[in-house]
Amino acid sequence: MILFSFFLDNAELLIIPVSLSLTSKLAPKKYASSIMGIFYVSFSIASIIGGVLASAFPNNSATMLLNTIPIANIQTYFMIFTIIGLLCGALWLLFRKKIENLTTI
Repeated sequence: MILFSFFLDNAELLIIPVSLSLTSKLAPKKYASSIMGIFYVSFSIASIIGGVLASAFPNNSATMLLNTIPIANIQTYFMIFTIIGLLCGALWLLFRKKIENLTTI
């Protein structure tokens, strides 16, 4: 657990400066500080979502995700992550041209 935490913290320390640099580069100069604030808010929202998903892990009995999705076993739990990944990939493919236009300066 300590080794996992070490690697996770180091990865976060390496990713955040690059992400902030890209955010400041792509943001309009007028809104650069506001968009950097939104960047940090997105991290807090991701932490909340991670906590909600972790609380739905089925230990010995069935659980509910957001009191709507029944999770009876571990396969169902990980299927949720598969569906989320596929949806994110589909959204990325849908908006790929717009994203590429934003990143070419």
